[in-house]
Amino acid sequence: MRRLLSEHGQIDVLVNNAGLGGGGSIEELPLGFFREIMETNYFGALRCIKALIPNMRTRRSGCIINVTSIAGRMAIAPAGPYAASKWALEALSECLAQEMKAFNVRVAIVEPGVIATPIFSKARPLPPNSPYPHARRQRALFYGLSVPANLSLRRRREDLRNCGERRLAASLSRWPGRRTFPQMACEQN
Repeated sequence: MRRLLSEHGQIDVLVNNAGLGGGGSIEELPLGFFREIMETNYFGALRCIKALIPNMRTRRSGCIINVTSIAGRMAIAPAGPYAASKWALEALSECLAQEMKAFNVRVAIVEPGVIATPIFSKARPLPPNSPYPHARRQRALFYGLSVPANLSLRRRREDLRNCGERRLAASLSRWPGRRTFPQMACEQN
């Protein structure tokens, strides 16, 4: 950041969009995994913010955009570490917006929903014989989103039907939220 500021004199817009995904049950994940997620998703953004706000404050101009996630608004198992990092970044963003308003520096939060990106292909392997079904459901959802675009809609529907109507109904009845995602009911064996 110092090199960029010395070469260009100012940075008008900072977009914090780096992030690591990942999930699993809180019980089964090592503490180091939580630290790794927080280091990138929260502390990485914080380092960039702290490097640029003195310049933006002095100039009384600038915009900081923190890309969080829908997971920063509603936590869904098995994404505890990811959701915690996004909630932390949202709280930081809210406080920063209040602090920087007096200096005409805008802070915005972008909360995208589930979008098929390469982040899903980097998922940790599921622990064998885990008593927690959430990770299998989430993987099934993400599989549904990452199906190649050239695969016909008919084939996608067939894949969902192959999960079994009874299992779908049972999974949806156990889902705690008001909205459900049918793909989450399809568990990988």
